[in-house]
Amino acid sequence: MSARDPLPAHPAAAGEPSPAPRVHGARRSAPAKGLAKPAKGLAKLAKAPVKAAAKPGKSAGKGLVAPAAAPLIEAPARLPAAASAAVASASATSAPAAVPAADVPARRGRPPANVADKRAAIVAAARAVFARHGLESASMRLIAQEAGVAAPTLYLYFAGAEELYGAALSASLADLGAALRVAGTQARGKRERATALAHAFFDFYYARPDDAALGLYLNRGLGPRGLTAELDAQLNAELLAALKPITSALRELQSLSPRAADTAAFALASSAMGVAIFHHTRRDKSLRVDARAAFEQLLSWVLRP
Repeated sequence: MSARDPLPAHPAAAGEPSPAPRVHGARRSAPAKGLAKPAKGLAKLAKAPVKAAAKPGKSAGKGLVAPAAAPLIEAPARLPAAASAAVASASATSAPAAVPAADVPARRGRPPANVADKRAAIVAAARAVFARHGLESASMRLIAQEAGVAAPTLYLYFAGAEELYGAALSASLADLGAALRVAGTQARGKRERATALAHAFFDFYYARPDDAALGLYLNRGLGPRGLTAELDAQLNAELLAALKPITSALRELQSLSPRAADTAAFALASSAMGVAIFHHTRRDKSLRVDARAAFEQLLSWVLRP
């Protein structure tokens, strides 16, 4: 092209629509699904450059026609209902699905780390109070003072005095069972095992007056005394479980039937408990009898060949 050749005319001068202005660096976004026709406001904006280019401006020079200024494109303030629905649909599709509240497992709070220790401390305090005052005279207030806690705190762990008494007696029977299991595993031979178990039972109540008193309920006067039916059944089962090593040893040693072995174990245990109680009440001193020597004599009768 030489200097004399005229410049090509602007497309608008030839009646052709001018190309739409293009913003550098911007990406063309795909139309939302479901929008087959452009929105009304967007259609007007698309025709605006064509109308402006149809009116050529003043000549900037010989043979030159100044193109019409392209209008600024502004986003409509409010999309039509169809466009809003399409955008909402696309957002809902791309967003992660919400988990229903019913499907989310509830987080269960863990109890404090000292719950077991505090409960054990309350039971230990109750064992001491019940041993001094008995079941009828002991109160939740006295037990709370012994444990060093407020009285309402006891009801966080126990429903009342009877349930607390059952827990104290259950803990005592658990200690007895542990002592008998240790004695039974250390002895060899049938007679040695039966002798070790009998001594372990007697020594347990001989050295622990609180546990001996706890097993008697310390009610006023003679007569049957129990707790609730459920607690009585539980404690009786725990007592039989604690005495089971003695029952088994007597049955093996003397070739007894199960019924006879239960009777022999009951006789030995109750007699040993009676001697221990005579010792704690100082009746052995007043009668000038040695409690341990009395138990050894008793044991020789039970374990005779």
